[in-house]
Amino acid sequence: MRKDKSIALRIDIDSYIGLVEGIPKIIDLFDEYNIRGSFYCVMGWEGDIFSTLKYRIIRDKKSKDDSIENKKLLMMNLNKVDLIKCLFFPRRLSKNNAILKYIKKRGHEIGVHGYIHVKWNNIKFNELENEFTKMCDSYKNIFGQNPISFSAPLGLDTKELSICLEKYNFKFESYFGDKIICPKIDGKTTHYVRIPVNLDKTQKHIPLIEYYSYQGLSPGKIVKKSIKDIEKRFEENDLVTTYVHPKCEGRYRFNEFTELIEYIYHKEYHIKTFMEIGQQHMEECK
Repeated sequence: MRKDKSIALRIDIDSYIGLVEGIPKIIDLFDEYNIRGSFYCVMGWEGDIFSTLKYRIIRDKKSKDDSIENKKLLMMNLNKVDLIKCLFFPRRLSKNNAILKYIKKRGHEIGVHGYIHVKWNNIKFNELENEFTKMCDSYKNIFGQNPISFSAPLGLDTKELSICLEKYNFKFESYFGDKIICPKIDGKTTHYVRIPVNLDKTQKHIPLIEYYSYQGLSPGKIVKKSIKDIEKRFEENDLVTTYVHPKCEGRYRFNEFTELIEYIYHKEYHIKTFMEIGQQHMEECK
């Protein structure tokens, strides 16, 4: 094992189809290569017609964010049937608690990733607190304890979010950035550690394989470019942290994801989890 180079994998479960079709395959793959991952799950549902209209269309117009990429975020990886189910018949991910419990049973970390995913596009502070309450209650109903690790849907990064993370006693937050830090609120250091995802694509933080898939590249080129990105990041940093969506890498790009995992395994990189990285940072700060 190469202790000089470490890599961590975050898996954001933001859709029902990703949970039921992608996660079992990813778990089996991780078992085969003795990998522990950091899973973050939406505890409610990905979206519904009312939330989508309010948070991704009406409020987008008010904020003048009319990028095509932003409008397509909800529709990515969904065929027409799945899209109709998502919008008009939303399925609560936390109801499928057997899979969530199985993730933990297999030795992986499991944190939370919001309650209704689509809301985080243009969420307000009072709505944010309500999301945290429902998200934490849902997690506790399944695991009998409060969640301690969190990743924000759509990369939300605000002072209000930090206030909620402190209020609900989180210890770890995975965010999009470069440094492992304990953030401050009004000059006072918080009690949680921020662990970055330091390798993704575009300002919308799209995972590697998913991004190159949207570029229309062949499976071979998708893998080669993803590996090249990892190697380039290692030239700049001894720690590479990246993430995937099971609705993509766990389903129609599973073969490419498998090849990437095989590459990581054979390079003998030290594979860590996000909580391990955060805990190590806390101990070094003592």
